[in-house]
Amino acid sequence: MKSVTVIIPTYNRWPVVCSSIDSVLKQSYQNTECIVVDDCSSDKTVSHLKSKYGKQIKIVSTPTNKGQSHCRNLGAEVSKSDCICFLDSDDILKHDAIEKRISFFNEDKDNTLVSFGVMRTSEMKQHPLLRRKKLGEGLTLTEYLDNHSWCNNNGFLIDRETFLRDGRYNEKLRNKEDVELLLRLLNRHTFYFCGSDIGEVRNVSNNRARNDYEKIISQSTLFSETIVDNSQLKKTLGKDIIHRIICTDIEEELRARYKLGNYKEYRTLYKRAVKDNYINNRKRFLKRYLVSFIKGLTHKK
Repeated sequence: MKSVTVIIPTYNRWPVVCSSIDSVLKQSYQNTECIVVDDCSSDKTVSHLKSKYGKQIKIVSTPTNKGQSHCRNLGAEVSKSDCICFLDSDDILKHDAIEKRISFFNEDKDNTLVSFGVMRTSEMKQHPLLRRKKLGEGLTLTEYLDNHSWCNNNGFLIDRETFLRDGRYNEKLRNKEDVELLLRLLNRHTFYFCGSDIGEVRNVSNNRARNDYEKIISQSTLFSETIVDNSQLKKTLGKDIIHRIICTDIEEELRARYKLGNYKEYRTLYKRAVKDNYINNRKRFLKRYLVSFIKGLTHKK
């Protein structure tokens, strides 16, 4: 029976993180441990967790704020389990989330190294992707590129040694770090579908990554540059998909700059993107380009 560690990175999420931890402690699969990696929280998360859970969980702390990618990698290094998986500190697992995914490993089906399930939102009665894939079927790189909902940070369970060798989150990325990791892993390994949803993604803080405009701007095109720099992945994806990835990066930055009222910077980036043919939805961004002149005048007043 393979052992599993669930790694929860957290930063100033007390007491929200308790729901995530409780969902791990209630797992039907007994050979499961929980490691919480606190990213130098200022809300006394560590002391609160020690008081509430004692030895039920393992707590690791960073001396300075390093970001979620560093915390996930650190948790994987500290773990002694056969397999690991991750859980965001505001999300929860179903009671059989580990059991569903680890069954492939325990049965040694085709030498499984990665399995996954889908995460639904609180608004969903049933995840729409469940009708499109059967138990035990693999997830292809193309399927994931077409719909990132197939898998996320919470969704996959992986052999620990495989993660440390072929995976690890890119700690330079603080936006779309999960997408970059999953593209690398899917390019090398088969992800076996456990046939069900395994938990719930909750919007507790009302701070979705796609609306963290400052972070998107600070990262700029780092995600697409990282993909392009990976020669193996670049070869697999091909020119058309690489172009699409670059377009998405640039369009996200354009959207962020427009939402923050950085109209001059928006126009500069827009003109450069048009020149280099890195905008897919030209009509939408052209409209914003024209409106930005008017908004710019109002913004100054």
